[in-house]
This record gives sequence, C-alpha cells and structure tokens, in this order.
Amino acid sequence: MRREVTGCVLVLLWLILLIFGSAGQFWLVTTIIAGFAASEYLAMQFPDGLPKTEYGVLLAIIVLPVLLQISGAVTMPVAAYLFAAFFFYCLYRFMFFKEMPVDLTHFGKVALGLFYIGLLFAHLPMIRNLPHGHGGAWVLILTAITAGSDIGAYYVGRYCGKSKLCPEVSPSKTKEGMWGGVATAIVLAVIVKLAVDVPLGTPSLILLAVFLSFISVFGDLVESAIKRSVGVKDSGTPLTAKILPGHGGVLDRLDSMIFAAPVLYYFLIWVVYK
Repeated sequence: MRREVTGCVLVLLWLILLIFGSAGQFWLVTTIIAGFAASEYLAMQFPDGLPKTEYGVLLAIIVLPVLLQISGAVTMPVAAYLFAAFFFYCLYRFMFFKEMPVDLTHFGKVALGLFYIGLLFAHLPMIRNLPHGHGGAWVLILTAITAGSDIGAYYVGRYCGKSKLCPEVSPSKTKEGMWGGVATAIVLAVIVKLAVDVPLGTPSLILLAVFLSFISVFGDLVESAIKRSVGVKDSGTPLTAKILPGHGGVLDRLDSMIFAAPVLYYFLIWVVYK
C-alpha cells in the first residue's frame, strides 16, 4: 500500500509541474532529481565512501550536462556538454590526484556516471525546451509510456508472470510482464494524446509507444545490471529511501524514463520536426 500511495503523490506532483510549471522550473527540478540520482550512483560505485570535497566535485561533474541546459538558454550539442564535463573531470583528477599509475577503475566509474546520469537526464529538459511549444506535452506522453510500461510490467508480471525475461540480470522480470507493460503504455499514451496537442497521428503514436516501452525495459535491465555488479538490491540511499518509501531510489523509479528520453528526443527532431 505504501508503494501505491507514494506513486500517486509522485504522479500528482509531476503532473502539476508539467501542466503549470515553466521550462525553468522543470529544468531546476530535473537538475535536483539528477543530483539525487548521481548521489545514489556514487554511493553504489564507492561503498566505502569518498572524501566530502571529492564527492561534491564528482557530483557536480556528473550532473554538469543537466546543469548546462540552463532552462534552454544554452543550445550547444549534447557532445559539447559531455566534453565539458569529461574535460573538467580530467582536469580535476590530474591536478589534485597525482598518484601514478592513474586508477582507471575509479576513472571509469565516474565516466560511466557522466554518461548514464548526465547524458540521459539532460534529455528531459531538452524535450521540455523544444522550440515548437509542445515540449511539456511530449514529456507528459513520455511519462505515460514509461510509467505505463513499469506499472503494467509490475502488476501483470506479479500475477501472471511465468516465463523469465532475463533471470541473470533481473530474476523478477517476466515476458508476460513486459507485454503487459507494452499494452498499458499504449493505452496511457493514447489517453494522454486525447488531452494534449502534438503533431503525431494515433497509429504512429501507438508504434512509438511500443518502441519506447521496449527501450524502457532495456533501461530497467541496465540499472539492474549496475546494481547486480555492486551487490545491492535497491539504488536508494537512506535519504532517497525516506523520500520514496516503497520505491527504492530515484534511479529505481526513473531508469526507464531516462533511457527512453534520448530516443524520443531524436525521433522528434529528426522525424517529427525535421
């Protein structure tokens, strides 16, 4: 029951932000959420902890691609955001940590976090900031698809699941749950389309919902693989576990959405708004 109550509260707050919030407010909230996600990632990858100064610097570097969105005021390509973040990390590492040889394991963990958190989360404000006036609507459709995929997969898999989807990575996920998630994603996407104005027909939206639902499943499996590699069940820290009771952590809730966001963004700019 606690999971359902928390989920309803989160959905309500997210809808209020998308419907009534400005692009700047959405960017600010996304940046804060990405910060929590980056904190969870660092806690998983460095279970023995990090010095406070290094922790703060790494947190800022990982979230830098999201920070540099600055509510749409900066329009550099994503590659430029990543280069900036990677450059500052290299500069920080080589100026303040002169040990030789360089610890490539540490280096690789941070670089993965930069791509996994910074790059993927940055696409949420990028969608919201689309210059055609439909950004908020598309984020709402993305939410409907990914949340529908998660909800359908959870409940169908829980009550009807028999065939394991990828037991080596996530023992609880089933093929029946995956298809239940696809069906729920389609239904919610079509319902949202009836309420918002986007330049995409219903048949095309259904195909998009199916594709993004599969991407969502992949994103969920990627996060499960990261957690399994470090031996944890949930991504949540003590703080995020209190904020999201019954839901693990921020990454546990948004792993599907952040993987689907870049796919939706490039579909929009290359196909819909070309």
